[in-house]
Amino acid sequence: MRVSISILGLMSALVAAAPTATGGGATIYKQQNLAVSPLGTDSTSIPANAYCTDLNNIFGDFDGKVRSLSVEKGVKCQFYLNTGCPTDGTKKEVGSKDKKVEEKTLAKEWDGKIRSVFCQKI
Repeated sequence: MRVSISILGLMSALVAAAPTATGGGATIYKQQNLAVSPLGTDSTSIPANAYCTDLNNIFGDFDGKVRSLSVEKGVKCQFYLNTGCPTDGTKKEVGSKDKKVEEKTLAKEWDGKIRSVFCQKI
């Protein structure tokens, strides 16, 4: 009985922790072609919460290591080469009201250089 309750509790926790498309803005990847390792540690979600996300502040060491990305339908994200999503800094804007946008490879000036992200719903 205790084993089944423990398993049920663990499964509930895993479902609650799984990312969902409803709150997600973007997914960033450390490898090209939106690839992830068998452990799944090469990608993470950025919320569409209209706040700046500095990649040095999130778990997984993504600061300056993004090699591909996807942005959910109905979301627009700005990707920055500096922390703090500077308004006067160089930014890459990605997103569409009508479809999910995937960039499987990034241009040389962005590949492995993104440091902060700002996503919001369109």
